[in-house]
Parts: sequence; C-alpha cells; structure tokens
Amino acid sequence: MKVLSRLFALVLIVSVLALVGCIGGNDNDDGYSPVLTGEILVSAFADAGNKGNFAALREGERSELRAVITDKFQARIKIDDATPVLYDLDRSDDSKKLTLADTVVGLVTPGTHRVTVEIVAKGAAADAPAIMKRIGHATVVAGQTNDSAIKNVEINYDSTAKALVYEAWDQNSTKTIDEMSVDLSSLKTAIQNLIIVGGVISETATLDLATLKTEIDTAVAKVGVIDIAQTRFSGDYRAFFVNALTATRWVGVSDVSVVDGQITEKVKVNTDSALIDTETSYSVIESSGDLTFSTVTKNRGAVAASGNVAMVHVYNKTPYIGLFIKQPTTASNATLNGTYRVFEYSDAVDASFKPAQPGVQAYSLKFDGAGEFTVTSLFNPDTLADTIPAGTYSVAGGGRITFNGVSSKSEYAQVDPAGNMFAYVSYKTGGRCVFAVGVKQSSDSTWSGNFVEATINGGVDGA
Repeated sequence: MKVLSRLFALVLIVSVLALVGCIGGNDNDDGYSPVLTGEILVSAFADAGNKGNFAALREGERSELRAVITDKFQARIKIDDATPVLYDLDRSDDSKKLTLADTVVGLVTPGTHRVTVEIVAKGAAADAPAIMKRIGHATVVAGQTNDSAIKNVEINYDSTAKALVYEAWDQNSTKTIDEMSVDLSSLKTAIQNLIIVGGVISETATLDLATLKTEIDTAVAKVGVIDIAQTRFSGDYRAFFVNALTATRWVGVSDVSVVDGQITEKVKVNTDSALIDTETSYSVIESSGDLTFSTVTKNRGAVAASGNVAMVHVYNKTPYIGLFIKQPTTASNATLNGTYRVFEYSDAVDASFKPAQPGVQAYSLKFDGAGEFTVTSLFNPDTLADTIPAGTYSVAGGGRITFNGVSSKSEYAQVDPAGNMFAYVSYKTGGRCVFAVGVKQSSDSTWSGNFVEATINGGVDGA
C-alpha cells in the first residue's frame, strides 16, 4: 500500500561499471600497464508534474508520436570538470515527460567522481546555464562492477537548489553533496518562479545565477556538515511492526537496544500473547545509512541522518515492515506540538486474527503542546469508524503517548525525540489490527535526498 503520492520532476537510474577489459598484452617494453577505466550508465525521465508543462511540440507535429525526439531540450552530463556531453531526450505526446534512454559515459578513471546531470536547451553550449539539474557522486573501482550511490534519484526543484548551493560552497572540493545539510526552501521557491512562466517550462528558461544570488548566498552561509561515516543507528528505540500474511495478521511493538551493531529486542505488544516479554538478540550492519539485519534473509533497512527514525523491510515468505522510533529521555506534552498528518492501515480480523477486510484512512491530528488534541478526517474511502473529534493526551519522558488517559497491553504510541514523527499500533480480537504513522507538517519543510521506500501487500485472499 502506498499512502504518499510523489511528484517526480526527473528520475535518474545510475550505475557504475568498471570494465575488466583485455589488457594482458602490451606492445610496450617499458612494463607499463594501462589503468582500467569505468563507465557510468545513465537513464532518466523528466516529468513536469503539476507545476506546468514542458514547451509543446512544434505546430503541425502529431501528438500521437509519443517517442518523438524533442527539438527543444537535451540532457547534459558532466563528470567532474570534464567537457560535458549532450544527449537527446524523447518527449511524451502530452509534453509532460522527457525521457533519456540508457546512455553510457565511458573512459572514467578509478576513484570518486562528481556527476552533474542537467536539462538544457537543445544544442546548448558547454557553459550555458541549465534549466534543472542534480549533482551526485559515483565511485569507479578498477576491475570491478560497482554499484553507484546515484540510483533511483530524482531531479526536481529541491535537487536543483541543492546543486546550486553545492557549487557555491567552499568545501565542495573535499566533501560530497551528501555531506552538506542546508535549508533550500527560499531558493527552491525562487527557482520555480524563475523557470516556470505561464505554467510552461520553456527551453529559454535558465538558472540565472545573478537573479538567484541572494538566495544562494543566504543558503551557503547556513550550510552544515553531515558526518556520513558516523554510526546513526544506536541507542534505545521502540519498533512498530505489521506483517502481510494472508493467513494471520499481526502488529507489534518491541523495545530495541542497539549497541555497536548488536541488538537486543524485547516484545512489548503482540497479537500472540505468548511472545510478550520474550527477548531476541541479533546484529545489524550499517553502511552510510543502509542497514542489513542478521535475523532473516531478504531484508534491507535504512536509518535517517538524525538517527531518530529507522526502518526494516523483510520481503521473504513472511513479509513485514518495522519502523524504529528512537526513545527520548526528557519528552513531555510539549514534544507533541503542531499538526500531524496521520496515515493509517488496518485489517478487520476474526478471533484467530485472520484478516478479512483491509482498510486505509488519513486524518489531521493537531496537538496544542499542553495535553489536548483535535482530529479532522481527510480520507476515508473504506468508511472506517470515525476518529474521535477531540481529546486529551500525555507524553511520558521516554516518549510513550497515552490518548484520553487509556493505556492497555493491546495498543502503543511513541514519538521521536524531535517531535517530528510518531507511530501507533493496536489490535482487538474480532476487531481491527491497526498500524499508523503520523508526520509533522511544516510550511517550510523540503523533501530532498535519498530515501528507501518499503511496501508490503496487506490485502487478503479474494479481496
């Protein structure tokens, strides 16, 4: 189930391949062996989303020619400071998408390289301003086939803003773009106002640095540095689980302690009462935010840069998702303050917790920071029981949330230390198993960076 819709402006699939090649024979007598080079494979599509369209096809061209080569835009790819290369883009018949077919940039020397991918006007000069762009870093290792850190990413207004700030940052020669933390909200808005005219992104649009200078300089002055090598997944968490078996639905909560990659988990809430207070020990390997757990096969996970939130996705024959919320030490009612968008998935279950009917809903939950909340329904296509319109809450020092003074062994809610997210599960025999996540809303928030999306099919047989 996907509860969040995404507006993708430009998605790139990039991998790094090091060529083994045939270098055994050498006509030279000096003992010199050529250095192996690598290739960077790039494919992309641009989507104008709901912000506007790319400039239309020439008058008289038939709209049904879906894969017509655009006469207005090209992709421009540059490795480090090398001469950029232009590549043609295909245009969809509705002018919403521009697509770059698989393209190989070859003869890349071993090492870490900055990769800049831009949308430019057709035939643009090497130094002509771009329309949109993204910067990432890829590592080529001689003699090996490598995976790239630039994979399944998108180019949008956020990535364009971040690229402009990175290019102006005085540490860009020694640090990657992923090590830069910055507020992009003002610059992003300025970019949108600059390149979208009358609902159209024209080939004449450009990222005029003079026009954007004030916003760029302001953002650069506030850049922070992220230590991407640090261990983020560490400390005490509460983990919230939901599975996707058609025979039995279960939700659960566990106390999880992570110390130097070693995990101790103690079950606190589970539809199987025999598991309550049982303990399990296992390990986790963390690499630049990616997590791999030793418990089961076919799993992957990720931890946020703050370390406050992590997740695991298990996709074997007993698939499930786990969301880890770090436990604060001094939380209070004030930790929950503001408006949260809550996304809830649930199943109607029988006495043995066999799922009968799945359902979803979304609602807005507003906390006043002093112990009272109000609820507004936003989306309820399955006509689930209406949420209560208002009530009271309390937050313990460790982050556990109690609604309306009711605390039981069959429900649990937890907020993270920063008050940005909370999770909730509950179950009732012959009722519903519920898994919900609340995310704090903010008018100046931006969605930018690399994310892991985990999805499980929570439907039931025949439904």
